[in-house]
Amino acid sequence: MLPQFFATLQERCDNNKFECFCLSATFEKPPVGSRVFESLRAFRNLTFLDIEAGCDISISDEELCYLTEVWPNLQLLRMSCCAAVDSDTTAVPTLRGLINLIRLCPVLFSLALVINTTKLYGIDLRSPSGEIFSEHLTDLTLGNSVISSPPNAALMLNSLYPHLRRVNLECWDKSPMESLPQKKLAMEQWELVNSFLHGFRL
Repeated sequence: MLPQFFATLQERCDNNKFECFCLSATFEKPPVGSRVFESLRAFRNLTFLDIEAGCDISISDEELCYLTEVWPNLQLLRMSCCAAVDSDTTAVPTLRGLINLIRLCPVLFSLALVINTTKLYGIDLRSPSGEIFSEHLTDLTLGNSVISSPPNAALMLNSLYPHLRRVNLECWDKSPMESLPQKKLAMEQWELVNSFLHGFRL
């Protein structure tokens, strides 16, 4: 259903004028791969993309890079707040995906994306992206992202997003996340991350 919808969208809309797309929550949320959204790459002036409510997306670092590399004007990207992070069939980006987004979408100010913060091979915690960081991003939702070390996560987020005051946790008060069994532990970990982020600014 979704591939046909996007194909029709591409045919009927002006590729140069199409700037905003939101996938309604009225759809039954099917698990989909990132290739479903490839036709959106035709809209090079996209500034707002919100598909979080309409589907459960499986996307790797490489796929995230490929999908967003044609959207330098992207300001808001909401892809996921709740993902099947324990599933062998669902891919989620890592911190490398966040680093790529800073480079590819330099004016992004709002991001909702489930990631895996534990895959740190080859990443310097204090300077994960070298000299690349975002001056614009101030709203970050990481949903039920995999986290094992709040101090490490805070260090990396502070380096990538120096103007980020806190990770947005409002999604934990909404369905389906409000009923997840790991909510209490996850909230405690992300509150610790926010405490560290606050401490870095004192």
